[in-house]
Amino acid sequence: MRQSFVILLCLGMIITGCINSIATKYQDKQCVRNCLTDSPELLQQPVLQTVQMFLGEASALFAFYLLGARPSTSVTKFLLQNKNTVLLSIPAVCDICGTTMMHLALTLVPVSIYQMVRGSLVIVVATFSVVFLNKKLTRGEWLSLYTVMFGIGIVGLTGFDDWNSDKPAANTLLGITLILVAQLFMAAQYVIEEHLISRYPFDSLEVVGFEGLFGGAITLFFLLLGTFTIAWKDPSSPLNLFQGLKDVSYSGNLMVSSFTIMISIAFYNFFGIAITNHMNATSRSTIDTSRTLLVWLVSLILGWERFSFLQLIGFALSVVGTLIFNGAISFANYQVPQRQHDYYGYEELPNDRS
Repeated sequence: MRQSFVILLCLGMIITGCINSIATKYQDKQCVRNCLTDSPELLQQPVLQTVQMFLGEASALFAFYLLGARPSTSVTKFLLQNKNTVLLSIPAVCDICGTTMMHLALTLVPVSIYQMVRGSLVIVVATFSVVFLNKKLTRGEWLSLYTVMFGIGIVGLTGFDDWNSDKPAANTLLGITLILVAQLFMAAQYVIEEHLISRYPFDSLEVVGFEGLFGGAITLFFLLLGTFTIAWKDPSSPLNLFQGLKDVSYSGNLMVSSFTIMISIAFYNFFGIAITNHMNATSRSTIDTSRTLLVWLVSLILGWERFSFLQLIGFALSVVGTLIFNGAISFANYQVPQRQHDYYGYEELPNDRS
């Protein structure tokens, strides 16, 4: 029962994560100004997209309380639980930094390269887990993680074929740099969440909801601060909240995609926290990497990507590495037959005794 439940969590995380990535990239492809001219302006609101993500996460609090998962009636336990809940603002800050950088990067690079570079998260999370949580990883587990990295590295190589000028190359390089830096924040978030979950009796919905609440409040504060200072007279600035709201509400398609992003991110993080609770942060990061294959397939169907056999090989390697790390593929029971010797020293096979 537990194994089937974990498989369900993994599938849920992969599917909802794919929906979120595709919906976010869809938003970035939508025109919001000068749509009938030769220079249409596409949506570029990474900070507001971070806010809508946190709003989706915060909605988990409604489910948390509707399902009756309320704090203990004991005053001491109630105060202790509220004190511990404030600690969830720490991974929320990491989430703010990492997600905003990745939303900005998604406007600069193809979605497959975005997912590819995100695959570096598995190594960073594993390293942080060993250093800060005193986790022990076997050589086989490290090998499987590097298999994932090698696979997504192959996928990334195909993206360089589309660099036809200095400008796209510069944009892609900046996007890749942002994603790499973002992985440090995301890895810190995963590891801190695992530490808090192992130490305090948090519910998965509670973690998602309060991280969304804290993260949304902090991001909205700085977005308002930026709006009334440096972005007040600059409608193209991603820190202009009112222009961002106007852009997102420009069409029904953008509104629907925003709603899709909020719902999918809430479920995605719920499944992710549950996987961390039942397994660990490194397993969560490897499973998250597996959604790159699904994102790639959907991107091919939508015409956002071109088919590449090299990409297929890279995705296959990343998926195999993920399955090996999480025990779905095991070589533990495989043993090479050993030659044996009889009394006189002659070699004979194990099943060749007379």
